[in-house]
Amino acid sequence: MRKIGVVLALYLCLCPVGILQAAEPLFDAAINYSAGSEPRSVYLSDLDGDGVLDIAVANSNSGDVSVLLNDGDGTFGNAVSYTAGDWSYSVCSADLDGDGNMDLAVANYLSDSVSIFLNNGGGIFASAVNYETGSQPISVCSSDLDVDGKVDLVVANLNNNNVSVFINNGDGTFQSAVNYSTGIRPGSVCSSDLNGDGYIDIAVANSGSNNISVLLNNGDGTFSGKVDYAVGVLPTSVCSSDLNGDGDMDLAVANSNSDDVSILINSGSGIFATAVGYTAGSQPRGVCSSDLDRDGNIDIAVTDYGSDSVSVFLNNGDGTFGDAASYAVGGHPMSVCSADLDVDGNMDLAVANYGSNNVSVLINLSEDTATMLQSFAVSRKSGGIEILWRLSDVDAGIDFVVYRANNDKDIYLPISSMVHSLGNLSYRFVDSTCEPGNSYRYRVDVTDGHGSRTLFATEAVVVPVLSLNLSQNVPNPFNPMTIIHYNVSEQTRVRLEVFDITGRLVAVLVDKVQKPGPIAVEWKGRDESGGMVSSGVYFYRLTAGKESLTKKLVLLR
Repeated sequence: MRKIGVVLALYLCLCPVGILQAAEPLFDAAINYSAGSEPRSVYLSDLDGDGVLDIAVANSNSGDVSVLLNDGDGTFGNAVSYTAGDWSYSVCSADLDGDGNMDLAVANYLSDSVSIFLNNGGGIFASAVNYETGSQPISVCSSDLDVDGKVDLVVANLNNNNVSVFINNGDGTFQSAVNYSTGIRPGSVCSSDLNGDGYIDIAVANSGSNNISVLLNNGDGTFSGKVDYAVGVLPTSVCSSDLNGDGDMDLAVANSNSDDVSILINSGSGIFATAVGYTAGSQPRGVCSSDLDRDGNIDIAVTDYGSDSVSVFLNNGDGTFGDAASYAVGGHPMSVCSADLDVDGNMDLAVANYGSNNVSVLINLSEDTATMLQSFAVSRKSGGIEILWRLSDVDAGIDFVVYRANNDKDIYLPISSMVHSLGNLSYRFVDSTCEPGNSYRYRVDVTDGHGSRTLFATEAVVVPVLSLNLSQNVPNPFNPMTIIHYNVSEQTRVRLEVFDITGRLVAVLVDKVQKPGPIAVEWKGRDESGGMVSSGVYFYRLTAGKESLTKKLVLLR
């Protein structure tokens, strides 16, 4: 499947020389919101847990990160700032401590650190905790690199020609950095499964050597030596998506001094074809990818620092692109990312403007007469992960398909079309197959008389690892049958036994290897030979690995 990820929006303006304007604009005029001083990076995430995406902006000159909460309709409240390090250059967001709230990580260029802001809930953040990086950290991204269900960090260090990998301890604290060599003056880093082996790899844009470095994951969060691929002149940003629809993750690179974007198509094993360049505006700095025109193909957006605009390249369907359309934003735009900000099923754009100390929001103008998404929410429940959504209108014969991506991998795979209608144009899906310790992202596609398209995609949801637990049997006392509930924290051999009051073994209810998660077992008051046991007090003991728990039950006949 194609990745449906970040996207963008744009404002119609006079085109720079060599840039063609779209016949009809995809995006409305930019609306600007004040940020800190000299913002360089923008990231979209649901920071207050209300089901709509908010904005985080790293401000270099004020050394802080601005949080702008979404009012629910793609408009935003005033920025609230949190002090980071000196010259905060890059920001990303993920659930770093596994509590279900989205936290922030900020790379601080002049203080050689990454600041971690843990979310207290409601989009309010604790004071920064700083971790030492290499010299001049300029870009940060997050992924589960060692496949333990915890989100790790990668930081590109401009002056050291390397990236620092920070492995998460599971509570939002991190181990000391492990460094890996890149090209000269790495300016941007992204993470994706580039060779299709199920592990997250690293791609780095090297501004000093005019190439990108690909570092493949060994499967445990360590990385092999870099492989370099030539791109344009002074590459400043890199992102990854499946651009030609073959299931492999490709790369797009913004090149500031050659005024173009390089497209590198993946051969399927993390080896990339020669870059193909497409002309952008003046001094492109940031790049992101998404299906902007809702045709099922991943498009490209690039911020043009020198022309105060965003260039949008629409995909021809095979990983080649048409001429760019240009849309005006604020002064000297540095960074772009995209998501559905006004919850209408279309992907919008946010741009950090270095020269005007603000962020531009551009709303997608695409209309959807068949289904209008009013809201959606995703949350953990005892039975799994629940997704709820509501439409304002619906055609007859509508169908939904739910897709899931595991552990921050970029490939969505279909898991179900069994969606329950709650009435009043509301719908519900519960994923009961999710496993403790993993994180999942979901996408819901809709098919009706107007064709198939993506309705919405969620942020990652982390399923916490539960400790070994043995519950009291229900009912208790019982006759003739009772249920024993327990939870296993890891895959191991499990034995559930019943003893009488003298300690004699009466019955073995479970004796096998089981996966982590909640389990229910029935006992009908019979011994190992199938005979009915007498009334009295019994004990049931759960043994999982080296751990053991015991409780008492009563049988009354």
